[in-house]
Amino acid sequence: PQRVDGEVTGFYVLVHDISAIKSAQQQLAANEELLERTERIALVGGWELDLATRLPRWSRGTCLIHGLPPDHQPTLEEALGQYLPEDQALLRPTVERCAAEGQPWDLELRLLRSDGRIVWVRHRGMAERVDGAIRRLHGSLQDVTVQVQARQALLAQQQLTESILAAAPVAVRVARLADRKSTRLNSSHSQQSRMPSS
Repeated sequence: PQRVDGEVTGFYVLVHDISAIKSAQQQLAANEELLERTERIALVGGWELDLATRLPRWSRGTCLIHGLPPDHQPTLEEALGQYLPEDQALLRPTVERCAAEGQPWDLELRLLRSDGRIVWVRHRGMAERVDGAIRRLHGSLQDVTVQVQARQALLAQQQLTESILAAAPVAVRVARLADRKSTRLNSSHSQQSRMPSS
């Protein structure tokens, strides 16, 4: 207040327009909500590792893939320890190589979720350099269980088809419709084609 001879004669008021700050905060909140929704739909998440502290930081999507609360932030040992032992043996030196040399990676690994389920994940990572030195690793994690299972089912079906063709007592030729070019011939077909015609 403004005082004259001890009496309040007026007030000083400072007004500052914070519309731009409020607008930026609203845009940031909308972007965070969009990212969270996208991560949930695509079964994808992000992560980073500060090499000075050796502490990882996970996005909500990464926590969801692990079956953990959305604000969970693990230790490095906990983060790496959630993979099956054979996959840890691949991931650990890969992370260390990236931290030392900057070599990026793209791996499919088996992850043991907190609920006991094993899921396949695509684990990608790369180095961030500051003034020429590697300071952080960044990456993504995507649940690819459905894709891996589909690929395994297709391979099993192809192997079954191959074994049926190989065992068939009659000649079998598989050809493309477009140009009638053979794509597979079984052993019976090969044997019959070598037989002299009568």
